[in-house]
Parts: sequence; structure tokens; C-alpha cells
Amino acid sequence: MTTPAPVIGRAVIVGASLAGLRAAAALRANGFEGDLTVIGAEPHPPYDRPPLSKRLLRHQVATPFGHSTGPAAADGDPAVDPAAWGVALPVDPSLDIRWQLGSAAVGLDPRERMVHTVDGRQTPYDALIIATGARARRWGGPGASLAGLVRLRSLEDAVTLRHRLFDAAATGGQVLVVGGGFIGVEVSVAARALGCAVTVIEQQSHLLSGQIGELAGQVIATKLHDLGIGVRLGRRLLGFGGDADDRLRVAHLDDGSTLDAHTAVIGLGVVPATEWLRGTDAVLRPALSCDQHCMVHGLPTETPIAAAGDVARWPSPVFDQQQIEVGHWSNAREQGEVAAHNLLVAPEQRRPYVQVPTFWSDIADLRLRSVGLPALGDDVTVVSGSIASGRVLLSYTRRGRQVGAISINQPAQLPAYHRMIAEHAQLDLLA
Repeated sequence: MTTPAPVIGRAVIVGASLAGLRAAAALRANGFEGDLTVIGAEPHPPYDRPPLSKRLLRHQVATPFGHSTGPAAADGDPAVDPAAWGVALPVDPSLDIRWQLGSAAVGLDPRERMVHTVDGRQTPYDALIIATGARARRWGGPGASLAGLVRLRSLEDAVTLRHRLFDAAATGGQVLVVGGGFIGVEVSVAARALGCAVTVIEQQSHLLSGQIGELAGQVIATKLHDLGIGVRLGRRLLGFGGDADDRLRVAHLDDGSTLDAHTAVIGLGVVPATEWLRGTDAVLRPALSCDQHCMVHGLPTETPIAAAGDVARWPSPVFDQQQIEVGHWSNAREQGEVAAHNLLVAPEQRRPYVQVPTFWSDIADLRLRSVGLPALGDDVTVVSGSIASGRVLLSYTRRGRQVGAISINQPAQLPAYHRMIAEHAQLDLLA
């Protein structure tokens, strides 16, 4: 006996970034004609985050108010608007979305089917998509409250950092980047392009240790060295020191050394934005646990609730149902679409979320492209090129099975690896 599709008059999406916007568009494309509300913690409509750590920091930006080569003024300045910075995502007016922006979700009552927001509003729903993304991890050690520590997640963060980088370049101040992940590496390159003195501090023995592995990390480290960026590997930050006005002045490392500091960019990864779900029966690990159809575990099944993007964790058919979470642009886009589809149909008609993760980063003249999950690999092989040349294709396998590939300025063969990983997933579904 087939279960009927749910009757949905009011759909609510919590999260007004890429995943939320794609989910909204997919709801309408799949025939949803009811009330559609998108709740966003930030005051802006959806915008693209990848440029925040790259071109927005260093390039001239054409705005309605002329070209800006320096920082915006204060909060509320027009230049803090996504459209002014060229990062706004296009929103089709025909989607007929009711926006609740600058209105962070602070609680969920799944029995009453109600989302509570910080401004005291209660928004009812018949179906819910959670796409609240992630927040940048804070530095919690000594000196955490000093002026000059910057995280990078939002447009406001990027504008603040841009201001400080221009000031550091003008005054000769040192920029420290704490964390050698992609955000840290991309920011260090942008800061150096502006003329800043830059040092990256990474606790692991190589850059991007949990993302692309040692060999690819060597290529990135060499590029940073060639650009004149200092890289302190295997060094742990103990804390920061400031002056009498509580402004950042120095960083202390675990080898007893100190580094002068004008600005410190805290690039210690992200934490899924699930705090507002505590007190419900949602399974938080710490991302929001879902099934392979993007439906949330632990919450009432009679009311469909799905999740998408950085906030979600799910069993991937691509990797033998291993629980994964993927914080990439392409994942947010594609998972938002699948979550929306599955929200509208009967349980028997839901389709599994089968996506081969893809990722890219431009680091100076290095064009890094990744497919699969290279971090899962237990063996890595140089397929073509070489580490020394900075042009290389790397293959990652786990117990003999292809799980990922990375191209650095060697993209031609990458689609074949994407197909290889995807075909394995499809065979598993047919078995």
C-alpha cells in the first residue's frame, strides 16, 4: 500500500544561504504552490561565500558608489550589501518567498510545528527544511577578546578583514593566519597580494592535513613559500598578548617563540549551526543526523523535516553508507534540491542523495580541483605530473577502491575519476 504524499500548505526553510535558496527554488519547481517562508540569521538575502576569502579581500569592487579599493565604513554602509560586493545570489521573484531576515532561529517545537526566532516571532509550518549551515570556530584561549582577532564566515567578517588587511599593508603590520586549512591558505594568499607580511601557523605537520593529504599539501606549502608567506608547521598557538588598549600585538607559540601581530585570522574550521535544535529529539553529532533521503532523524515523522548543506550529516551511498558531512558549495546546492523533492512526495517516492563531492580552490596560480573524499584514502598515487613541478594529478584509494582524486593544474583526467566513483555508487544501489 502506497503512503499518500503529505499535504503541505506552509513550507518553512531555516537558513537563507545557498542550500536554503536552492531548496526554495526546488520546492516551486516540484509544484509546491503554498506559503513559502525563508528564515535567515543574517540581514542579507542569500549570497555566495567562496569569494569572501579570495577576490573580495583584494580586488577593486565596482559599487553604485564608485570603485572601492579600501574598506567599507561602518555597519550599515551600503558597501556591506551583497549586491554592492558582487556576491549576491540571484533570486527569482516568481518564487514568491516571504523573507524573515536578521531573524535567527533560537528554538524548534516539532510537536506544535513551530520555529521560534530571536525577535520573538513564532513561524508555523507543515513541512520544514533545516539549512542553517555552520559557524566559524572561535579561539577560546588567552587573548580571545583582543581587538584584531577576526574570523571569516559572513560578509561582515570579510569586510572587517578587508579593512584590517589594507591597514596592515599600509602600516607594515604582520598578519597571522591561525590554521592551515583552505580558508587560512586562501586568506594568506589574498593578504600577501595586498602587500602584507603574512605568517601561517599550523599545528599539524603539513597544510590542509585533514582535507587533501600530505603530498598535495606540499605543493601548497611550496607555493606559499614562493610568495613570501611564512609557514610555521607543527607549531601550536598558546595565546595572544595585547597592549594597554586591548589591541592585538603578539602571538605566543609552543616552542617559546613570539610573533608580532597586527591582525590574526582565526581559521580553525567550522561548527554546524545546530544550537537552536537542542532540547528537541533531533540527533546532533554535532551535525544534524539524517537518513539517505535527507530526512532528519529523531523528529516526528508525520510532519516531514529535511536538512541540507553544511548542517547535515547522512549515510552516503557513494561511500558504502558511511556517515559523512560535506561543507562544499556543490553539496549545498545539490542537497538542497534533493531535500526539497523528498519533502513533497510519499516516503516510497523519495530518492537517495547520491552525490560525488566536488571542491575547487584557486591559490595564486594553482588551480586545485577535487572529486570524492580524498581524506578517506589510505593510499595515494601520483598519476601524472609531479609534486616538485606543482602540476600533479593524485589518486586516492581505500582498500583498493577509488575514493577521491585531486588535480593541481592537471584537470584533464579528473572527470574520469568522478565517473569511476559515481558508477560504484550506482552499482551499490542496484545490488
